[in-house]
Amino acid sequence: MSERAYQTKLTSDIYSAWNGGAQNTLAVLPTGGGKSVIVSGIVANEHARGLTQCVIAHRVELVSQMSLHVASRGVPHRLIAPTAVKRAIDAAHRQQYGGRSYINDRSACTVVAVDTLIARAEDADVKQWCNQQQQWIIDEAHHVLLANKWGRGVALFPNARGLGVTATPKRADGMGLGRHADGVFDVMVQGPTMRELINARYLSDYEIVCPTSDIVVNDDDIATSGDYSPKKLAEASKKSRIVGDVVEQWHKYALHKRTIVFATDVETAGKIALNFKAQGVQAEAISAK
Repeated sequence: MSERAYQTKLTSDIYSAWNGGAQNTLAVLPTGGGKSVIVSGIVANEHARGLTQCVIAHRVELVSQMSLHVASRGVPHRLIAPTAVKRAIDAAHRQQYGGRSYINDRSACTVVAVDTLIARAEDADVKQWCNQQQQWIIDEAHHVLLANKWGRGVALFPNARGLGVTATPKRADGMGLGRHADGVFDVMVQGPTMRELINARYLSDYEIVCPTSDIVVNDDDIATSGDYSPKKLAEASKKSRIVGDVVEQWHKYALHKRTIVFATDVETAGKIALNFKAQGVQAEAISAK
């Protein structure tokens, strides 16, 4: 797999941070910049060196995605997941890689969801395995704080160096990701910005339009995370015309364009899809299930 120059440089910066004494490094790259290329490349490098390593997905729904990224580099890996999930991922491997599966329970590389890891943390065999790991890698690393489940997950590896990757290192609640603040990272290394990637024609440019709407959300509706409460947003959307507005504004600004609509909640997504269909536009609602 060939890497772009900025991906190679960011990988080099990550190793420089580790070699400079950082135990845990945070790497920042915009969405679409190829964080998975960098992660899978480092996994392959360290696997070739014989290091024991654990790649952590921040949700169980993303274990398959992470497993496929690792497999894209030809790295066999163990999966810690429910049997049904492992079967589904095995089938995905065989479909994508010409009948071959890279799942191997004897591999020094492991892919696991953070919730599964924490749920099994008290198991003696899992504790021993965690102590043997030399490296952990986690995606969506802006979630990792000492006091939350992501922080507890990476804390299970006392003898390992860590890598977190994210596009958004600034949290809405203002809490810090550094070890000196609320997090676990010693150094942050940054790749090119989104605008730099757009100017280099690696990402497409964008246009923003802001139609008016009657949805009402207040400062009191902001949760401790610093973002709006999902429950409050769902309630506000039901009291507004925003579901109808989406279809109306789509006809005005995006007619005949393939479109993704992000809704406040699953129920509202279903209603928006039905409204599109009612006006002759093919649409489906997608959720984590």
